[in-house]
Amino acid sequence: MSVVTSFHSTSDRNAHDEFVRWCETNQKGFFVNFRSPNAAMLHRVGCPHIANWRRPDHGDLARTEKVCGTDEEAVRRQVGPRLAKPLARCRTCF
Repeated sequence: MSVVTSFHSTSDRNAHDEFVRWCETNQKGFFVNFRSPNAAMLHRVGCPHIANWRRPDHGDLARTEKVCGTDEEAVRRQVGPRLAKPLARCRTCF
């Protein structure tokens, strides 16, 4: 069974650093940038949009919730009930 975890700065002030560490450890993983039920997008770890996780101009990467896992389907199942429309895939990293 695949573990799905989330990082969000509103509930954890260390979420940014924890998300960065998760990405560095799970380089073949997936994450959903969950802005809202209408604005969520699935990415692969290493997506060029935010591939350099420690770049200061990115700011707090967990200011929008990140739902992460190593199994794409497990991540989809986790966020599915919260979505108002089908989960979009990033066209850059997929």
